[in-house]
Amino acid sequence: MKYSKTLLTICLLPFIAFTSQTFAASFQSLEQSAAILGTADAGTATNTDNASIEYYNPAGMPLVGHPIISLSAIGVLANIRTHNAQATVGGNPITGSSKGPKSHGIMPGVHFIQPISDRFAWGFGVTVPFGLETIYPKDSLARYFSTTSKISTINLGLSAGIRLNDKLSVGVGFDAEKMWAELDEMVIVPSPTTTDVETDETGQDWGYGFNFGILYQMSPAFRLGLAVRSPIKHRLQGSSKFIGLTPAQKALFPELVDSDAFANITLPGSATLSAQYNYSPRWVWYGDVQFTKWDSLKDLTLHFTNPLRNPKQSTIILHYHNAWRASIGQSYKLNNKWTLRNGFTFDQTPTDTTYKTARIPDANRFWITLGANYKYSKTLDFDAGYALILFAHSHINRSQTIGGLPETYSADYRAYANLLGFQVNYHFAS
Repeated sequence: MKYSKTLLTICLLPFIAFTSQTFAASFQSLEQSAAILGTADAGTATNTDNASIEYYNPAGMPLVGHPIISLSAIGVLANIRTHNAQATVGGNPITGSSKGPKSHGIMPGVHFIQPISDRFAWGFGVTVPFGLETIYPKDSLARYFSTTSKISTINLGLSAGIRLNDKLSVGVGFDAEKMWAELDEMVIVPSPTTTDVETDETGQDWGYGFNFGILYQMSPAFRLGLAVRSPIKHRLQGSSKFIGLTPAQKALFPELVDSDAFANITLPGSATLSAQYNYSPRWVWYGDVQFTKWDSLKDLTLHFTNPLRNPKQSTIILHYHNAWRASIGQSYKLNNKWTLRNGFTFDQTPTDTTYKTARIPDANRFWITLGANYKYSKTLDFDAGYALILFAHSHINRSQTIGGLPETYSADYRAYANLLGFQVNYHFAS
């Protein structure tokens, strides 16, 4: 096959400069396809118009009918503002910037499907299923709770699907996921002169999971899809460092020593039920309901292995709860060249109001989306999608005690985000 020699290179090119920001609930990402973005992620487990079905539901791959590769990139630009921000140390107010965190990036996705027969197909994908980026100014009022927070993932997925009969298809996939994390904040070192010192805490790990799906064609016009993704456990291993300690401070505070560190985290599994109804040859309706099992994420505890380090661990309490997403969308075929799309999503946050953090100032989200497909030729077509995400009001009120000093931070957060995606789909000759 002529395309096989360069396939791996094509798949990895968009990830050379990938970034970590995602915009589903908390730090989960659904934005694996600019085409699906246009319908507000409705019909993810039933839509077989492009190769992203290999990620969303491998049972749909045999219905594609020919080799296809889809290359997607979605840009994110968020506007996050804080109001009524206040912070104290030892009961005394502190000064600093009240600006909200910066949050932007690009989410790439690569999907490939190769049919083996009219009933069997395999697929491969490179995706970014989870991510987070919030960067506050170094003098932020939130600096003792967060300066930089980054979570990045790359998922390598291999899947297979089989069409059992004219109505029922099933599929299964294997996921190998690389995760990186960086969680930084400022700490107060009181002597010889009181200064802020930044901690740099990083870690990485490979984790493994699986996914499976079912696609059932109830009638020529109506189909249902069910897709399930397993949780993936990570044991992040890295280091914790103090940036900017003077020799005098190191001598006075020997417990403030760099250390190897590790943290255990389980990224949640999910189940998605999708429906697709071809109302007419031109008009298609889509719907999605997704359940994500976030309640496994109660806290994030960083363990320090250096025996001189004190305290021996650092814990961020989260108390996440399970969350739901509901989406509706439609597409309309204007002519043989153009198809238009739109959709709406309600995306529930898993964060607990009491334990919401400056690292993830999340809230319920409302998506309004538009999209289009342009068919350039029989083998080449293009997708574009746009989403406006409106966040509900979010309030943060956190407190902690570090080195005997009580610290507090509170603020109201208001945010919106713009997502703009493009996708190229190339259909190889069978």
